[in-house]
Amino acid sequence: MSISSPCFFSDFRRVAVYETQYVDAKPFVKKKIQLIDLNTQERYKNDPAYDAVAKITLVFLLNPIVMFSKMAFNVGQIGYDFTKSFFFSSLNMFDDFWHGRIIKIFEEYVVSKIILFEYLAEDIINIVKAPFFAVAIQFACLFAVISPNNAKKMIAKIEKGWNLGLDVKHDFRHMEEFKDRKLLSFIGNLFNKRNEISFYMAPCFQPIGMLSDKNIKVI
Repeated sequence: MSISSPCFFSDFRRVAVYETQYVDAKPFVKKKIQLIDLNTQERYKNDPAYDAVAKITLVFLLNPIVMFSKMAFNVGQIGYDFTKSFFFSSLNMFDDFWHGRIIKIFEEYVVSKIILFEYLAEDIINIVKAPFFAVAIQFACLFAVISPNNAKKMIAKIEKGWNLGLDVKHDFRHMEEFKDRKLLSFIGNLFNKRNEISFYMAPCFQPIGMLSDKNIKVI
């Protein structure tokens, strides 16, 4: 089923959807009331207007704290990258020297500095971008006065951009170390750039899925 709207700003409609879920490989259908974006056909969590405004207000208040926290994290990431690059490259260069691999010493030095430069550039860019994303979210929050649903959608889009396009499945709250309260492992994985980790203030604002999803029916 397709529902559409020609408006620039999205119109939303509360729709009863029937979602097929599986428990122990057995399907069952669950009815849910969800919010449908008539422009994009995206499905969102259905929040009453006062709940949406309350959540948006909380985002407005927490956003500056989150911005400074993300910037501080990236500054810490720079220190971590410097230390890690120096330690491991020195270790590898010493091993190459010990075994007489002179050319490998220079290769290790050059490669480690290139990787370090890439990491530092990424961290600095993230620090510079943070205030712009934060200001955009503040303005999106103010739009809640006119349309809470559009404000939620704008915040969701901005947050996803701030998280480099990573969705809520990568949010740090889903990490096993976070759930198990293993602080040292959690911090180590946060600083590991090979891990794709996102930080969402309002994960509940993100789209749940599409109206065209195979397990969704609208009657």
